[in-house]
Amino acid sequence: FVENRIYKSIEKATSNEQVIRNVHRGFVPFKAELWREITDEDVERLLKVPIRRISLFDIKKHQDEFDKMQQELDSVREDLKDVVKYTVDHLKGLIKKYGSAFPRRTEIAEFQQVDTRSAALKTLKHSYDREKGYMGTKVSGAEFEFPVSPLDKVLIVEEEGSFRLHQVGERDYVGSALVHVGPHDKEAVFVVVYEIKKIAYIKRFVFGGLRMTRDYRFVPEGAKTLYFEPEVGQTLYVKYTKSAGQRIHQQFIDLADLRVKSTKAQGNQISLKKVRLVVDSKPRGWDSVPSNQVRF
Repeated sequence: FVENRIYKSIEKATSNEQVIRNVHRGFVPFKAELWREITDEDVERLLKVPIRRISLFDIKKHQDEFDKMQQELDSVREDLKDVVKYTVDHLKGLIKKYGSAFPRRTEIAEFQQVDTRSAALKTLKHSYDREKGYMGTKVSGAEFEFPVSPLDKVLIVEEEGSFRLHQVGERDYVGSALVHVGPHDKEAVFVVVYEIKKIAYIKRFVFGGLRMTRDYRFVPEGAKTLYFEPEVGQTLYVKYTKSAGQRIHQQFIDLADLRVKSTKAQGNQISLKKVRLVVDSKPRGWDSVPSNQVRF
């Protein structure tokens, strides 16, 4: 408008409409250089340019600024084609320029994945009140006390042989027949002795990976649990109910003879005799009665 003196075309116009038409005609030869069509609003803005600015307008300065802006735009477009390289080069430039004034204060080390539950502080105490049937962080029970965080999951095991995962809570009703409440370690080994159809079985097993929304079993439906504990010792002591003609009244089991199984696997048969007692330490008077080892 200024550089090509299009504004000169309005000097002889006799109406506002003719002024606008003349400006539009003035841009026709430069249509290929325009990014879009000139509108009447554009013309109105051009006509508001003060005469002093037109007379003092420095065409060369304008062209230099335009060329510089075009070069910067082209450079940005090239950088956008490879943002990673541009970023690396930019950071290297910053280090070269400011590195000596701002030395590194951190150490370069290997990043390791952190489990959120493991990182959470175990600042709460979880316990079980068997008499009232509640467990949680706000339960003043005397059994199964252990530290937890709000993100932990708790394994609960029923006497009748079912188990499940439970999110740590403040006060949850779980009944009065639990034989275990504790943090879930899928690799921890447990030992169970159970009786079904008048036959006693023993099983070493791990609970493995579990889902929150499911109920599971570690002994068959209808079985009676005679002993259940995390594996802590090497030997179990079994006493049988005495009956006529029975020669063996007690035996011991070496747990090393048993391989670790899954919760779904069947246990190893102990005896057809009626089991009266199973413990992991020698009962009183054990050595005064003949005993032998259960063989599998």
